[in-house]
Amino acid sequence: MSKATVNAWLDHASTVPRKPRIRLRVVTNSKGYVELDLHNRNLSVVPPEVFQFTRIEVLKLSHNKLEQLPVMLSYLRGLRLLHLQHNLITSLPQTLINCKHLTELNLTNNRLSTLPKCVCMLHLLKVLQLGENDLEQIPHEVGLLTNLKHLDMHQNKLWYLPFSIQNLSKLLFLNLANNLLDQVPVPVCKLSSLHVLNLSQNRLAGLPPDFDSLKQLRELNISLNQFTSLNVMVTRMRHLKFLNLSKNRLTALPTELIRLQSLRVLHVQGNKLTTIPDKFDNLQYLNIASNDFTSFSVSRMKNLICLNAANNKLESLPQGIFDLTQLKYLRLEQNRIYDINPQIVLLTKLQTLDLSYNKINTLPDNMYKLEHLQKFNIKGNTIVHDKNTHKSVQPEKESRGLFGIFRKKDPVKDENPKSNTLRSSRPLTRRPIPKDGSKTLGHNFSKPPTKRNRRSRSETLLGRMPPEEYQTTGKKPALEYQTKELSTMFLEEDSMSLDSRTSIRTYHSEPNLKKVGKSPDSGVARTEPPHGDLMPQVADYTLLGVCNQVEMLLNKQLLHPVIANNTIGKRFSDDRTIQKTPNGVWRLSQDATVENYGLEYSQPETFTITQSGGSYVSGFDNRIQVTAPTNAFINTVHATLQVLRIKHSLLAKIKSMDRYVENLLAVGPVIYFKLLESQAVINSAVTITIPAPPEMRRGHLMVVTVRADNSCTPCSSGYQSAKGAVTFNAWHLTGKVAVVTKAKCKYKACKSMEELLQRLGIRQKGADN
Repeated sequence: MSKATVNAWLDHASTVPRKPRIRLRVVTNSKGYVELDLHNRNLSVVPPEVFQFTRIEVLKLSHNKLEQLPVMLSYLRGLRLLHLQHNLITSLPQTLINCKHLTELNLTNNRLSTLPKCVCMLHLLKVLQLGENDLEQIPHEVGLLTNLKHLDMHQNKLWYLPFSIQNLSKLLFLNLANNLLDQVPVPVCKLSSLHVLNLSQNRLAGLPPDFDSLKQLRELNISLNQFTSLNVMVTRMRHLKFLNLSKNRLTALPTELIRLQSLRVLHVQGNKLTTIPDKFDNLQYLNIASNDFTSFSVSRMKNLICLNAANNKLESLPQGIFDLTQLKYLRLEQNRIYDINPQIVLLTKLQTLDLSYNKINTLPDNMYKLEHLQKFNIKGNTIVHDKNTHKSVQPEKESRGLFGIFRKKDPVKDENPKSNTLRSSRPLTRRPIPKDGSKTLGHNFSKPPTKRNRRSRSETLLGRMPPEEYQTTGKKPALEYQTKELSTMFLEEDSMSLDSRTSIRTYHSEPNLKKVGKSPDSGVARTEPPHGDLMPQVADYTLLGVCNQVEMLLNKQLLHPVIANNTIGKRFSDDRTIQKTPNGVWRLSQDATVENYGLEYSQPETFTITQSGGSYVSGFDNRIQVTAPTNAFINTVHATLQVLRIKHSLLAKIKSMDRYVENLLAVGPVIYFKLLESQAVINSAVTITIPAPPEMRRGHLMVVTVRADNSCTPCSSGYQSAKGAVTFNAWHLTGKVAVVTKAKCKYKACKSMEELLQRLGIRQKGADN
């Protein structure tokens, strides 16, 4: 090779941009794990050199610009912790299933629209964080994660959960905040080991009947919902220590709430309360700010440390407050208080007192006896100082005249001889003004706040602990609140422990509604959709939320608001009896009532299902529900529903004459479904709930599918039974019925039901088609 050629090659090589080298520093962390930390490196791809260190156990790739992970991730077979939060990831490689030792996976704040099934095959997984993504549903396989203890799915688009969630028998922490839930998912009530449940920032208005089965619950957050009353079943959770009911529509609290003797923290701010029970012997933190209190009593809350009653209508201090010898933080700003009782000096441990924006004219002379007082805010009052007032009690005059600080007399005076103001020898530290514009209490005379590690928005009081400390045996309980933590919660303007501190998504629309009347129970105006298309192609959650509330009041149950009801079903009785014909077939005559023929039909109900999915509840029986996921149908379809009830006396007559029907111990209502569009295609299974007959000691519950020709087949999927109803998935909208049989064989159940329908001579509409 000539010298000119070499020089030309070198010149070309010098012009080619080189990729910056990334220094890979593999260390052993404090827990003895081999760790590689590449967080916040502005990476768009994972460096291939990473996969040469096959002994890595902790890999941190958070706060980068990763859109996908390489398939070589499977080389790291010993991986235990994988941090991928705050990236742009839309999918995960299937080879992740080879990382069988993975115990913690953090995918918070990415762009996942579905949870890959490979994640559900990581059977040793204990911590799974999926918050701040675009998840609309969770795969059924999530029930295979039987070792899972921490599941965070806040700020997604979830509107239901699969029934397999109830298989997570070791789950301690579940965060479903800021989703699209209209009712508490049924499988959540089956998680008997759950300690922390966050349902804030949803659209809940009530709790399911079996919610009190969560006997081990320690923390419950249902703030920022639509509750107008609190169900008494919450008072049966004897281990509950933290309860957040803030920013709902509550007008009263049940008196049975005092049964929660373990309760330490209670948030009820932002409601419309006027009274509150006062017999909370162990309560340490109480926040009743932004309500309509004119007075209340705290005489029996002997262990109270923090009390926030700001922004109410109080004209005096709360009753019994001078008996709270443990009180350290008291906020009463923005009320109508006129004077302060001198007995306030009995609160010897008081550190923070905020009386700003009241109507106070004078202050007691003995305020200087509050030796531990560090922050005292009287901004916005018209204080008149008496000349005979003790000099050490007079407030300092700040340059801006916002508020005064009371301190004991200090010999150090201002250098300015013209000023008679006493100054403390301790340097004053101003609290910095927050960038978000939130209010502060005033000057901070305590030590400057220390820097804290930045935490994820999904963290809670329990979430601040490492996952391995969730074991309760032999360790300090998660909610043994320290004074410092209570102080931090108290000083925040809207303290919301167990909060997801996420922005509330809003959906704007301009629905064209027409008032057609009011509900007889609630007075809420009912609406009907405008002319034109039956349903919009994109779910309008604001409009649907309004419709959901109306339908909720009508049916007395929480609903998913997308499927439109075109007919309100009502019970009616045919004027015919049932008689046996000469050929042995039972037929309907024309001259009797429902009491002596034993059959009861309902009017046909028509409902519409769009691509957006949703739930429909029958007006004949609110236990009959149809729930369709998003994109279950390609086009908008219409379906009819009709219910047939068979009285037990009629069943007994036929059983005495037919040995096949004798296998049936009880028969629930027969629910006939039919799609009006013959070419309708179902892309995913529809969840159906139907009434179940009463349980019998030696009977077997079966779900049978009834076709148009009255032939019967077993239900193709499993089912869940609870509270007199069964729930199952179906790929066809046909007839369904739940029966209790003597024999355990499901095919005998089908034969018995076919024989019963043949004996009754019942024919479905359209069976001849």
